[in-house]
Amino acid sequence: MLWRMAKTVLIVGLVGIGLAIIGRALIDDNHYSIQTKHIPKQLEVSAMDHLMAEDLSLTTSMFLKQLSAQMQRWAEADLNTDEMRSRFQEEFQEHPHFNGFAIMKGDEVVEQVGDINRLSLDKLTHHHMKSDFSDPYTVNGEQYMLIGEQLTDGRMVVGEVDLTFVKSFVKDMASVADANGTFFVSGANPEVEWETTEDLPENLQSETVPELGWQIVVHSNEPKPESLQQPYHENQAVIKFKHPQVAETWFLDHQDLKIVENNNPLYVVESQTESTEQLIQRLKRDYDLAIVEPNFIISKQVTIFSTVPNDTREQPPKYVEKKKQHTQQTVLTSLPNDEFFEPYQWNLDQIEISDGWNLTSGQGVKIAVLDTGVDPEHLDIKEKLGPGYNAIDDSANFSDAHGHGTHVAGVAAALTNNVTGIAGISFNSTILPVKVLNDQGEGSSYEVAKGIYWLLIKVQM
Repeated sequence: MLWRMAKTVLIVGLVGIGLAIIGRALIDDNHYSIQTKHIPKQLEVSAMDHLMAEDLSLTTSMFLKQLSAQMQRWAEADLNTDEMRSRFQEEFQEHPHFNGFAIMKGDEVVEQVGDINRLSLDKLTHHHMKSDFSDPYTVNGEQYMLIGEQLTDGRMVVGEVDLTFVKSFVKDMASVADANGTFFVSGANPEVEWETTEDLPENLQSETVPELGWQIVVHSNEPKPESLQQPYHENQAVIKFKHPQVAETWFLDHQDLKIVENNNPLYVVESQTESTEQLIQRLKRDYDLAIVEPNFIISKQVTIFSTVPNDTREQPPKYVEKKKQHTQQTVLTSLPNDEFFEPYQWNLDQIEISDGWNLTSGQGVKIAVLDTGVDPEHLDIKEKLGPGYNAIDDSANFSDAHGHGTHVAGVAAALTNNVTGIAGISFNSTILPVKVLNDQGEGSSYEVAKGIYWLLIKVQM
């Protein structure tokens, strides 16, 4: 009897051990398959390029609608007196995207401001909703197009648009073909590899701009500049002292390190002899340091068109404590009347923003935007700005010559229910603009940290 029981226990034990071994093998195999599972890089690039093409197409459409709306507002301006005409011309000069503007009755020019190289209504061959567009054309090496808007009184307003704005946000990521399939722009380099869309390789992603029939083709698989191939600045580290007062003594004991940036308790240090990995390993063992990490490179993938006039970008924006000119609403009782809300901001429905607006509009809340800065003259934003900071040059000049930060600030807290532009999500909040990325949309983790420290000090004041 005892022998049978022992035999049974032995068999059960062996079976258990066998199942355990098999189970472990299966787990290990599964683990191995997950670790070695490889998604082809080309598929990742293709998916990202498709999203990029969609984004560039929507950005172009939105900007064209903004230009059309601006022309209609100008058409309503009173130009009967010299004073009003002078004010109008000053306003016109602040919009560098327009080369010229004219109001026409039939073939006769009633009013004109600026220069129009080719004022011919016959060129307006593309129609979308209430707007007419011409194909792109070149004058003295610069590319232009005409936009026409029919007014209710039978007149037509026509603007000649400088297509530099397309280059400014397409940059080197994409090429643009007109409705006839002919490529006319490729960011900073107008010489593209293909003459027409029939020459395109199959692996490139593209999207059509519906207003114009333009095709935007993304080719981000081109090699990036060497400085962007590394995720951090080589031989550098960002450090933070546990006690700022020990910094001076500490650097006397570490004279092999060069101070690249100083914003005590944060510093960027550089070694002439060690790699980034070796430097990080050494400094992480230092008792006086609370934080040690690489000085990561941070960049924006997309360049958005800027609305900052060229002659104001070098001047720091002035923050003035002022009374708001618009009427603040605690909650929204109906959908916003902003011109781009219904046609373009469909994504707000996905986060059920109406339910949120029934509860609050963000009054009394400050939103810090750490990005490429913010356009201080943007019609939808300028009344919402609090004090700002430039972490790159340690100044108060937070102007945005890139455009991404302005875009983010507008989504967060643009004036809402004011007919103009978009609807901001938290539209009664104040924006604190902090420029941590330069005009190319690039920066470092040190500058981001520096911006955060400025915010913490500003909030405590």
